[in-house]
Amino acid sequence: MLSYLIYQLCQNISYMAIANLKYFSQDLRTKCSSLSHDLFGKNIVLSPNCSCGQVETTHHYFFNCNRYNHIRPILFDQISRYSPVSLEVLLKGNSSLSYDDNTSIFSAVFSFIERSKRF
Repeated sequence: MLSYLIYQLCQNISYMAIANLKYFSQDLRTKCSSLSHDLFGKNIVLSPNCSCGQVETTHHYFFNCNRYNHIRPILFDQISRYSPVSLEVLLKGNSSLSYDDNTSIFSAVFSFIERSKRF
């Protein structure tokens, strides 16, 4: 269902962009992203820390990193219209919400990711 939601969200984006968004969201959910904590767990980088000095987990990226303080309120405001903000909602949506509401959540998350320029 998540892949279908992402596909619907990205109908007007090229096939490569759709594939990248689908795999990127899966990477964040499965701890296979390019965040330092994920890479450190695979012995790819020497430190799990973000450039801000804290351990760079998915939770840190969305909720705590001071590098994204300027765009985080936009994300949280958009998400809180539909659901309490949590990592689960950001990565998987909310099964009790409608398709349209979940599409809005994913759209807000992808906008945050794009604006962060982290990936």
